[in-house]
Amino acid sequence: MPKIVYTHKLHRPKPESGAKVSFSRRVIPKDAYVFLALGIACLVTLLVLTVIATGNDGTSSIISGVIGFAAFLVSIIGVAASGKMMMDDHNFYQMPILSMIVNGIALVLYILIYGYGLALMVIK
Repeated sequence: MPKIVYTHKLHRPKPESGAKVSFSRRVIPKDAYVFLALGIACLVTLLVLTVIATGNDGTSSIISGVIGFAAFLVSIIGVAASGKMMMDDHNFYQMPILSMIVNGIALVLYILIYGYGLALMVIK
């Protein structure tokens, strides 16, 4: 005779009288996870490139600049794509909002660093 492994039933609260039970057809878009991961990668890239440039007295190779600019473009695309995902009525908004926040923080930091660099070029 097989053993009964799980006998406890899950408790679901019953709806109040007159209330209708409805289930949402909203989904969490998979692209939100992708752009969240890309936003985190942009922040990590910014941190690594800043450490590399600081270790070399503010100078680094052209490859570091290309990588930084590519991460800047990815963060712009991440903010735009997250905004587009939020416009869809069939999506939950939590992940696109989180993705937009992370990519927005990366974008603002990149703009500040590039602006600071351009200001130093103009001053000299």
